[in-house]
Amino acid sequence: MEMKKVLALSGESDFDLEDFDVITEADLGNSNGYKAPASVLKRIAQVTKEEKFDAIIVQNNMGIGVDKAEAIDKSALKKVIVVWNSEPGDYDKAPYQKLGITHFSSVFQLRKCLDEFIKGGKNG
Repeated sequence: MEMKKVLALSGESDFDLEDFDVITEADLGNSNGYKAPASVLKRIAQVTKEEKFDAIIVQNNMGIGVDKAEAIDKSALKKVIVVWNSEPGDYDKAPYQKLGITHFSSVFQLRKCLDEFIKGGKNG
């Protein structure tokens, strides 16, 4: 069975993703998930345009995730799941929803959300 490919934009990813083929934000040159250097935003745009992912996880990280989500190629936005440490409120989701992102999760529910997202065909 082919491993599903996931892009994890959270600095050094500490998500439970061992059975996925994962590219982390650290692989793109940024291990600090609370920063979004221009060079990394450019890499995010490039990799999300050139490669096909089954899911793209964006950790909100005090709102810096919005910058990362804005860098994602428009064709890949339907693959995005935005993650917070706790359940996000409508106010938190609004900037992402303006980009067309509709999938949200807490860190604690991410694995379940990701499994349903990929297996349930909600990603495209």
